Amino acid sequence: MYTALSQARLWPPLVYGYASVAVRDRNIINRELREQAEAIASECERLGLELIQIIAEREPVKRQGLSRPGLEFALSRIKAGDGDGLVVVDLSRLTRSAVQLGAILQWVMAHGLRLVSVAEEIDTAEPSGRVAIKTLIGFSNRERARITERTRQGLESAREAARRRRPAVNDDPDLRERIRSMREENMSLQAIADALNAEGVPTVRGGTKWRPSSLQAVTGYRRKQPGLGSLLSGDAS
Repeated sequence: MYTALSQARLWPPLVYGYASVAVRDRNIINRELREQAEAIASECERLGLELIQIIAEREPVKRQGLSRPGLEFALSRIKAGDGDGLVVVDLSRLTRSAVQLGAILQWVMAHGLRLVSVAEEIDTAEPSGRVAIKTLIGFSNRERARITERTRQGLESAREAARRRRPAVNDDPDLRERIRSMREENMSLQAIADALNAEGVPTVRGGTKWRPSSLQAVTGYRRKQPGLGSLLSGDAS
């Protein structure tokens, strides 16, 4: 349940600002961070909040996920009682992932922290702000469930495809090596098939008759195709 910590203070609520940028160009970074800082400071003045510090950082690359030391620092200081809440220009500055955003919002609400987003006009000190946050958390949970289900279905499909795959000679290491050894002794594919049939060696698919075509994948043999020179000269047989 949300607890408005600011109501317990006898002085203006203390907040941290958080700004982030995804670009790598230094000039653009400086401009975007300055614009975010100005918007955060203006919102704090409008709401009567005392801005402790604005923490800025570059957004992590995709593979790093939620690796945001600056955001972690700000939230940890607020949780420790050094501030009442966090102010951002918009919620996408916290993360670009809907699932991760839900996790952050749940954490904020669970710890009774105040969150203000300028662009979305969200302030969890207000009932409407808390309703908006709960709606976003619900959306995030549904998205997480959808991704989990899609992953589960993908794994099941992969396992089913593996079960349906027709067995091949290469699936039997001992038989594969024996066939290769016979081929290295200059035995033809037909001679190898005849030898296996004479011994009564079953095929990998449960059959009783080996054919040269079923041995090609193991030996790497392919019937040579006549080259262009042979075709033009009429030497191809």
